[in-house]
Amino acid sequence: MAGIPWHLEALGLPAHADGVAVRRSYAARLRQIDVAAHPEAFQQLRRAYEAARTWCDEHPATDEDPIVAAEPADVPVAPLAAPPADTAAEDALRRLTDAVASAGVDAIPALFDTALASLRNGYVDAPGQFEDLLVDALRNGVIAERPSLFDVADAAFHWHEVGRLRTADPRQLWIDRVLAQRETWRSYDAGWRETWLEVLARASRGLDPWVVRRWPDIGRLGETLPDWIMLYLTPVQLHAWAEAFHALPKDTRDEFTARAAPVLVARPGSKRITRWRPRIRAALFLLWAVCTVVSIVMHAGDPRSGGGPSEPLPRFNQRADTPRECMALYARFEAPDPFKDIPADEVVQLKRRAQRCALDGHWQAPPPP
Repeated sequence: MAGIPWHLEALGLPAHADGVAVRRSYAARLRQIDVAAHPEAFQQLRRAYEAARTWCDEHPATDEDPIVAAEPADVPVAPLAAPPADTAAEDALRRLTDAVASAGVDAIPALFDTALASLRNGYVDAPGQFEDLLVDALRNGVIAERPSLFDVADAAFHWHEVGRLRTADPRQLWIDRVLAQRETWRSYDAGWRETWLEVLARASRGLDPWVVRRWPDIGRLGETLPDWIMLYLTPVQLHAWAEAFHALPKDTRDEFTARAAPVLVARPGSKRITRWRPRIRAALFLLWAVCTVVSIVMHAGDPRSGGGPSEPLPRFNQRADTPRECMALYARFEAPDPFKDIPADEVVQLKRRAQRCALDGHWQAPPPP
């Protein structure tokens, strides 16, 4: 078949084949390929088909060209002659992976758009290949900023639209689970979500003693939102965290398990509301809040004592003190009898601010005048 373009040769067609013959040959050969088992053969066939269609549009058949019969359905599939494999999708993902590793969250949308734009002049299947590769990277935890990337990809590929996902595809099943778990996460209390996100961010940088003791909250989230939470931490990181917590003394484990978020906060309630349920929820939450405050008042001392700050309360969108304000608060704690004639609730808030300053690294004496 000398002189025949590679794409027509791959489809078993002569040089004078028309568009009808191309479509028939493609359909016949496609029926003989197990796409799931042999994706490379399918991609080669698809590239040959697209190239053949373009060639036929540019070289319309003449009256002198003989009619080409349809390819028999039982023709054995031979190795397809193809040009070098297209790596545009792989290259785009590699560039995106390198870029997000050193970029902030705010840069993610622009970096993602740049990656997609690089595929517009490539093969017609390149964006779909990029989508699959990105999902694999998100699932396997091999790319940074996964929560932000998932949200951006959701908007770009319309994952959230009804009927968009192919339920038979394992990747799409994973996307569907993450979408559902993301909605559950958004139904949780905003203050607790802020606290948990800070714990997860700190855990992603390493398991220091402060982080290890916060496992009960994250372990509960992992049971309820297993796919969603792995956008933040890999299974290896979660396992190491759980092992480190269970290695703590039993008294410590019991204490921090008791301090974890109450079930009513961590798990959204049923949509079926009765007249007595809101009252029970309010009473249980009030009881938990009172016990927490009493525990902190009894055990919280000078934030510099005991090897570090005492337990912080959930912040619930409380503004953080500036470094200058933290130093002023430090000087107040240094004064003799700093809590004299101060109401108990104000003492709690002062200690809470001191704990926040210590966690933020601003708990230090003001510079000498």
